[in-house]
Amino acid sequence: MTRAVNLTLDESAVVSRCLSEKIGVSAIEPLPGGGVRLVCKSTDGAALIRKKLKRYLMDDAALLQRTFPGLDPAVIVRMATLGGAEALGFDELGALAPGKQARLAWAAASGELREPLAFLTSGEAQVRPVVE
Repeated sequence: MTRAVNLTLDESAVVSRCLSEKIGVSAIEPLPGGGVRLVCKSTDGAALIRKKLKRYLMDDAALLQRTFPGLDPAVIVRMATLGGAEALGFDELGALAPGKQARLAWAAASGELREPLAFLTSGEAQVRPVVE
């Protein structure tokens, strides 16, 4: 597990929370488009922050969309699935197809979605695994 956590909160709120939870901070830096990247001194500290601030977590897809707002959400989703598996040499992962391994996830949305891929990369989607 990594010690880095991307959050939608501002720096002062993150620092305050880390102090109240007695979590050591190695680094904290602003992210393009808002939010911060927090690097905790330990993986245990990062795990605690992820648990306590779950609703403020920003996944990599949302970070990419904020950093490169002109990037097509379909490209980001492909990078996070098939593209990532291909880059790492995991031929059995990354797509729903015969002979591939699948890990399914879902994200609840309020109302009808006209652009589901844009929703997935917006930072609003709270993606959860179907089976842990």
